Amino acid sequence: MHIPEPIQYLFLLSRGQHPWARWPFGPGLEGGWLLSLSKLVFIALVLAFLALLLRWAFGPKGFFRGDRPESRKKALETLDMRLARGEITPEEYTQRKRALLKE
Repeated sequence: MHIPEPIQYLFLLSRGQHPWARWPFGPGLEGGWLLSLSKLVFIALVLAFLALLLRWAFGPKGFFRGDRPESRKKALETLDMRLARGEITPEEYTQRKRALLKE
């Protein structure tokens, strides 16, 4: 006969056994300070790995980050308009255009 999960949980609680005791990252300091510290270190390593993985994938020069030529094109158009309006000198224009194309 199959006993439903909530009934099993209540049965374990009535016997003084908590279901978290079967999982290695359960609450409490049952294993001492060294075991508790190792749990925290392990969780920190997993989070650091995930952060580095996301940074590698989507960060600057990331694997899944495109070149975005449309934003560079818009920046060059803006630069052209500023030169046409006389807001910047031709020397500034060439310097900024070189900087834009180098990225």
